[in-house]
This record gives sequence, structure tokens and C-alpha cells, in this order.
Amino acid sequence: MRLTTKKILFIGVSILSIGIGCLFQYDKHPLVSVIIPTYNRAYLLPRAIDSILNQSFQDFEIIIVNDGSQDKTVALLKKYQKQSEKIKVYHHDKNKGVSAARNTALKHARGKYAVLLDSDDFALPDMLKTEVEFMLNHPTFDLGIPKKTAFNFNNIEEFFEWHYDIHEFLEGNRLGNIGNIFKLDFIKKHNILYKEDQICAEDYYFWIQMIQKGAKIIKIESKEPIVAFRVHSDNNYQGNCYATTNYAKSELLKTFNIPQKMYNDKCFIYRKIIKKYPHLMKPEDIEKGSHFYCK
Repeated sequence: MRLTTKKILFIGVSILSIGIGCLFQYDKHPLVSVIIPTYNRAYLLPRAIDSILNQSFQDFEIIIVNDGSQDKTVALLKKYQKQSEKIKVYHHDKNKGVSAARNTALKHARGKYAVLLDSDDFALPDMLKTEVEFMLNHPTFDLGIPKKTAFNFNNIEEFFEWHYDIHEFLEGNRLGNIGNIFKLDFIKKHNILYKEDQICAEDYYFWIQMIQKGAKIIKIESKEPIVAFRVHSDNNYQGNCYATTNYAKSELLKTFNIPQKMYNDKCFIYRKIIKKYPHLMKPEDIEKGSHFYCK
């Protein structure tokens, strides 16, 4: 059977189209990059990974950064990589700290959004679905804070709800870190990274950098908490973390053009925030409510 020039051309175009299609499919970026730093948590890490793999929303990649673990983490991650192509693993030769691990993950993240999860925490089944749908329906916002639940540091699952309000954020690191979703192009455009010399409150300063660059924050609405995080006894407000937290707080207040002499005047601060972020706090929130009451 002789092939005519027309048939040869048709076959060639078909093969090329299939090849381009396969290449596009291979290089297709996920909508969400879930970032999980880990260090010597092989005994808890599977719960965190499985909670993402079993999500009702599946357009994601999981970026796990092994920050120099010396336990069974490496073997565990090799097993998971064979289980799912969604899992991307990067290794630090030595322990560099959670800030460096998250920065490594951000460098390799390919999604439209990044979602944060630590290796001792876990997502509820609809976390990604709830967050992505909400952010897509509110495209002008850059950072979404979900409803969270917490359990104690002894790993006894006695859960309690974690509340977030922008006025509490001014008191210290109250946004939390786990489950938060943000636009990757925003932080890459403004070259926002975690400060690797900070041993605590590193996420607080990260959010403050976003706010300083004009990021808009929104609460993600849901009836129930969608992510669970483990509360540690050595929290960010103990020991030398006070200095780091206070430094970050002063940077935040500068964003609202609040003079240092007014740092302790909550009512003055809250009213300034209302002018800049009216969607986060209503005037009645500070005029009527209990410990936010202002005359």
C-alpha cells in the first residue's frame, strides 16, 4: 500500500498532536501545592500525607521537604513516592529549620495556590475543596484563613475550635499557619520568603510581609473546621520568642502608619485597621463587643 503525500502529512500531524497533547498533560500545573516540611516525624507524617491524598478535591501536588531527618523519614517517603505521582520530595542534607524547609518548598511549588500543613497536623476531607472554591469565588483576596480545630500536644485528640480575628492578630501570632491558603504568584512577585534566622513566629512575619505588600486577607467560610493542628507546649510566646513576635508586631503596626507611642492603644489601632481593611472588621465590632469595647 502506497502512502500519498496527503496521507503522510495527515499521519505526521496526528503524531505531532498526540505528542504535544502528552507533553501538555505531563507539564500541566496543579491548582494547589500543599507544602509539608518535616523533621524526625516519621511516626506522624503518614497521617498528614494521607489526609491530603484522600481529599475530595484532587487537583494538587504535595511538596514534602525532609529537613535532615535522622529517623525513618527517608524510607517512608520513598514508599509514598511509589504510591502517588502527586508527591514531590526534596531533602536537606542537614537540619536547617522549618523556615528554610518551607522556602525550599515554595521554590518548587507550581500551583496557583499554596496550602500549608505541618507533619504533625492533618486536613479534614473537604479542606482543599472548601478553600479552592472559596478563593476562586473571591478572586481579589490573596490570603485565606480557614476555620480550624486544635488538639493538645500530647497527641490526645481532645479537639477545640481555633478562632481567628484580625484584631487578635495585632496581639500576636493569631492567624496561625496550618491550612492557610495563599496565591503563589503574589509572594513570588514580591519576593516574600520566610526569615530563615527566625526560630519561632516565622509565619507571623511571613503574613506581615504579605500585608505590607498590599495582600488582602479573608476568612474562609465553613460550618465546621476543615483542618486540625497540634498545639505544642513550647508555643511561640515563651522564652526568646517574645522578642521575635514583638519585632514582627511592630513591623505590622508600621504598615498601618501607627506611631510607636500608640502601640498599646487598641481602640486607636482597631479604628485604623477598619479604614484600611473594612471587610475584616466592622465598626460595631469594637463599639459593642466585650473585650474589644471602645468608648
